[in-house]
Amino acid sequence: SGFDTGDGRGRSLLGKEGFAVDRVICPEESLTRYIGKLVQYPEALQVREFAGGRACLASVRARGGAPVVGMRIADMRASAPDVAMRVVAIYRRFPEEPDRFIACDGATRIEAGDEVFVLAAREQIPRVLAALHQRGGLPQHPV
Repeated sequence: SGFDTGDGRGRSLLGKEGFAVDRVICPEESLTRYIGKLVQYPEALQVREFAGGRACLASVRARGGAPVVGMRIADMRASAPDVAMRVVAIYRRFPEEPDRFIACDGATRIEAGDEVFVLAAREQIPRVLAALHQRGGLPQHPV
C-alpha cells in the first residue's frame, strides 16, 4: 500500500484493526471506464457493470416512438423472449406531483419520458437501449 509510513503504521491503519480497507480505488480509472461506457452506449444515462462485466445495469430515458414505449413490462418480455433482461426500476416525472420511482411489475406500462433502469447481459444492452430509446424505423447513429 502507498500509505505505509516506513514504520508499519500505515499498514496497521488500513488493516483489520484500523479502517479495515480491503480495496484501493483509483478515481481516474473509474471515471475513465464510466465515460467509456457512456460513449459505447450513447442512449444511456448511466451504465454500471456487475459480475466482472458480464451484466450491466443501464438507465435510459424512454422516448416516444421507440418500440416498447407504451407497452406493459410483461408484453415487453414476451415480445423478446430471447433477451435476458429485467426492468428493475422506473423513475417517472409527474406534471402536478413530485417525480418519483413507481411500482414496477408486469402490468406497469413504460411511458415516454420515464427513466428506465434495466439489468441485462452486456451483449444485450445495445438492443435493450434501442428498444427504449430509438424511434422505430430510424437508423442508429454511431458515436
